[in-house]
Amino acid sequence: MSDLYNSDIFRFKFDYDEWPTTHTDPEKYIRAYNGSLFRLRENYKAVFYEKKFKPIEDSFDDAKDMDMTKVYKVKYSVNLLPTIGEYIRPENKDKGEERKVMNEGCHLMGFCVDSDELNIFETVTIL
Repeated sequence: MSDLYNSDIFRFKFDYDEWPTTHTDPEKYIRAYNGSLFRLRENYKAVFYEKKFKPIEDSFDDAKDMDMTKVYKVKYSVNLLPTIGEYIRPENKDKGEERKVMNEGCHLMGFCVDSDELNIFETVTIL
């Protein structure tokens, strides 16, 4: 497991009441979320939109399709590293917003190599 994944600086762990804390699926998933971190609480169904991610409480009608022999604890985290550099904020058609470039011209590695004090970031390219 990479050190970045275990970082408490670039990774924000969260536990919202609106997000399910148990599920019957033991797999790990990585999903993209381009919205505001402050709006993440209300966007579980936007991030995990497939039927198989339906919360157990909402799946009692479909219980015959679910294997309820094992239930697993779910942990969530957000990787904040992509928001440091240049990225595109998606359009919000409901509010009439268009896609917008955020932090234009700002590149994370540029912050590291443009410093005379941080020689640690100088490296030979590996092919």
